[in-house]
Amino acid sequence: MAGDIKLMQELAVRAMRHGAEIDVTTNAERRRAVLAHPDLAARLCEAPLGYSSPDRWTGYIPPEMWQQLPNRSPRRLALVEIYEEALSRASAAHQAQEAA
Repeated sequence: MAGDIKLMQELAVRAMRHGAEIDVTTNAERRRAVLAHPDLAARLCEAPLGYSSPDRWTGYIPPEMWQQLPNRSPRRLALVEIYEEALSRASAAHQAQEAA
């Protein structure tokens, strides 16, 4: 797995050199970040997502672009919103630790 992460990081660096940007966050990292918050995990079971259990989500977020068009699917938008909230909370917790 460490090799996979290193490869993704190398690909991201190469992409940046060509003016492209790719997400090197793994599904497992996204999943872990969201499931760490019970309220966010519970939202995975609500519409429009409707997972039978938060554990059923793999951490996958569909791509921002689909067939050269913005992907505005309700499922993608909900997943992005949930994940961004998890990141916001992690950032606030990190800042609070540094301030202490």
